[in-house]
Amino acid sequence: MKFLVTSDLHLPIFYKEFYESLNNINEKIDFVILCGDIIDNKEHIYLKKLYYLLTNKFGNIKIFSTFGNNEASILLNGEKDKDFYRREYNFINWLDYEYYNLGEYYLLGFEGFPERTWKMVNIENIKEYYSKKLENIFNSLDKKIIVFSHYGLLRDTVLGDPAPEWALYSKYIENLIKKYSDKIIYGFHGHAHHSKNYKTKINNTEIYNVAFPLHKKPLIFEI
Repeated sequence: MKFLVTSDLHLPIFYKEFYESLNNINEKIDFVILCGDIIDNKEHIYLKKLYYLLTNKFGNIKIFSTFGNNEASILLNGEKDKDFYRREYNFINWLDYEYYNLGEYYLLGFEGFPERTWKMVNIENIKEYYSKKLENIFNSLDKKIIVFSHYGLLRDTVLGDPAPEWALYSKYIENLIKKYSDKIIYGFHGHAHHSKNYKTKINNTEIYNVAFPLHKKPLIFEI
């Protein structure tokens, strides 16, 4: 089973480059994972353009995504942004601290969070809340897991990016990934466009920063 993973397309910014990168893929892809910041700011109409690109290339394919800060930080038409995306772009399977049964594996998607933002500093116990929510999911799953988030999963795969580390990942999430590494086979994230190291391994868990600006192409994996 092969799957394609990318993030931070910031459409329309990297639309042309992404389109050209797809032309170099000649493999059968079973599903696509998008690790957030697919669009830039309010350019959500490009989600349809992305859908047409992917289905024209790979046929009727399942597409999974989590929310990046560009999707989750805006309100559209006065309603909650995540509800808007789920309704208007339901050809994407949005996973927000939710999982999907792939058969032999579970696919678990979540936005994640940075160590320090206004929200993380000023809302009491918010990091503990999301960490506990994630830990409860890990404890409930009885098969191996593919994890994907927008914000970094580990320090190693955001290190070297010019943005401050506290804006790229959280130690809370890193500790959970390490704690449940016996269950996680792959972990993917984006957000850090220019990290010096894009992959690492903890026990049997392979972690990848899949940000499109870093690779100039989506990455392909097989399980």
